[in-house]
Amino acid sequence: MNRPITAFVAGVLLAPCAIAASEVLAAGEPVPAAAVRKDPLLAAEQVKQALRDAAGTPGSVVVSTHADTIVLTGQVDSEREVSRAVAVAERAAAGVRVSSQLEVRPAGDAAQVTSRVREVEQALRADPRTAELGISVSIDDAQVIGLHGLVSSPENRRLAEEVAGRVPGVQRVRSHLVVPGE
Repeated sequence: MNRPITAFVAGVLLAPCAIAASEVLAAGEPVPAAAVRKDPLLAAEQVKQALRDAAGTPGSVVVSTHADTIVLTGQVDSEREVSRAVAVAERAAAGVRVSSQLEVRPAGDAAQVTSRVREVEQALRADPRTAELGISVSIDDAQVIGLHGLVSSPENRRLAEEVAGRVPGVQRVRSHLVVPGE
């Protein structure tokens, strides 16, 4: 057989072995597992999945990559949540460096959110036009008040939105109120 063709065929057939061969030192000794580099983008996807699946990890953690590092950002409620998220990420990253830029929310934020929801609920119950509507109130990360439930008319929906919007500190109201037949 012609040598250039033999070399080409051998190269094509042996190419899949090149990855395994690159993990062996010149002296024939295996490279320690820690020295084998893992794809940071693939590892970041594994970290995202692990954080979604793990109980007790906050959903507000954002996973990204920078160079060969997985970076965790966002706000959580406690140092314990930071530690838990980092531990889960490091296990899932399997050798790729993890850097935490997670911040702990000030203690007043959670109380302020709960207080704002209660104030809106109280305002809806205190107004005779909306007192019996049975509207549920939520608030999202952007501090937008959400109104949820079934109301009998578009006028009741408008009244509920108006009452909620007048509560001090409420910047925006998003209505998810449903009127039958609409």
